[in-house]
Amino acid sequence: MTSNHRINLRTLLQADWQHLQLLGGTQRSLKPWHYMHPRFCHILLIRLVLTSRKSGWKLLSKMISIVLYFGYRIELNTHVDIGPGLVLPHPMGIVIGASRIGARAVIFQNVTLGAKSLDVGYDPTRRPQLGDDVTVGSGAVVVGGVRIGNASTVAANSLVTRDVAESMLSIGVPAQSKPL
Repeated sequence: MTSNHRINLRTLLQADWQHLQLLGGTQRSLKPWHYMHPRFCHILLIRLVLTSRKSGWKLLSKMISIVLYFGYRIELNTHVDIGPGLVLPHPMGIVIGASRIGARAVIFQNVTLGAKSLDVGYDPTRRPQLGDDVTVGSGAVVVGGVRIGNASTVAANSLVTRDVAESMLSIGVPAQSKPL
């Protein structure tokens, strides 16, 4: 996955919308009123938080992240690098404490992506990295400096504490991996 420091906000939002449309079986183009769509408004807020932080507007970033938290119960690490095509189908109770999330990620409700222990100073080596085309099921927990390979799936209610190779299904507590 490439860093998103060079991708502008509009391009990221269009990619997020297109991935949502693809998963939903439709192909509507992104219009201004779609920003308030219940399956997309939270993505707009996430992108605004990250874009304002990267632009040096830390106070604005923090204010929007508070709206995101109280409106959707999404706790967002403002240092995370998220690729284009992010979809959160049911955006409640999600902790995005990863250091990196690849392109076209799908993350369901009540997911935790974070450090194994308190990390107030933010050490990216203690946080998960998700590859491209990764799906994380409802209630899954991915903690520590683990890497989830491209095209892998973390099953619902699984606990991942070790790296997952590409194109694998990680399932169980603790999670075991098997080919998709």
